[in-house]
Amino acid sequence: MKHTLLILFLFITVSSFAQPQGINYQGVARDSIGHPVQNQNISLQLSILDGSATGSAVYVETQNTTTSGSGLFNVSIGMGNVISGVFTNIKWAQDDKWLKVEMDIGGGNTFQLLGATQFLSVPYALHSYNSLVTGRHFIGEQFGGGIIFYLYSDPNDPTRTQHGLVVGLNDLGQSVFSNIHSIEIGSSSQSPWNGLSNSLQIVNQVGHSNSAAKICLDYSFTDSTGTYDDWYLPAIDELVLIMGETYLLDKYYPAFSIQMAVYISSTEYDAIQFLGTGRDGNSGIVNKNNLFYVRPIRAF
Repeated sequence: MKHTLLILFLFITVSSFAQPQGINYQGVARDSIGHPVQNQNISLQLSILDGSATGSAVYVETQNTTTSGSGLFNVSIGMGNVISGVFTNIKWAQDDKWLKVEMDIGGGNTFQLLGATQFLSVPYALHSYNSLVTGRHFIGEQFGGGIIFYLYSDPNDPTRTQHGLVVGLNDLGQSVFSNIHSIEIGSSSQSPWNGLSNSLQIVNQVGHSNSAAKICLDYSFTDSTGTYDDWYLPAIDELVLIMGETYLLDKYYPAFSIQMAVYISSTEYDAIQFLGTGRDGNSGIVNKNNLFYVRPIRAF
């Protein structure tokens, strides 16, 4: 008889020593007409795939468990009989990860494929631990004088070295775009993505004395890991990226706070306006001579 599995949810458990034990996986085994498989020994083969539902397996294990009177079962992925791979070596920050589930309703090893489900968010506890032991970074990590809000790697780099953007821990007050608010700088300061180039063009404009860009370029932050003095005013795309990650930034660094107000980007629109955005990520055209919030970023 054909059996199916209804996946209920995935969540993280960690040991008392903060080393990840695994992913707590709960499901309901049902038969082909939807009846739960009750009080029965079953076996599972669980594979974590890299990149897609048909990607290569970076970790495979088997587990035996018993369903409840309602067909419910619980296992902890990472605590089973390892077939291949090392659970703590999984690079959660590198490519999407998928969970492939196979089951033998009789408790043996004749596994039937039930499907593959993508991890829609990387398990934080595992991600954080993996970052410590392998040097991989993650969104929301406090690093380089701020918090990482964007990561990428060069596909042509065989080492897949991570690069990214860090947002400062705090606002640097409020400012006008520039003291020059009626003369256009031009295309050199209108990049939607290159905030550093924009910032340098703003402060090099003839007659410049103060601006949001200057506040960021002059900013320096020192902690136990070093001194960071290469900040700049984000371009509009960089600013929108920050607003898109406020959930993780707030969650992993509770002191992080983005105001429900407009933030200045370094992307000029015309002689009297620039592009700004708020916490909701909606961009708009704003007057250069009005006061708005300033938040610096840096690259690594």
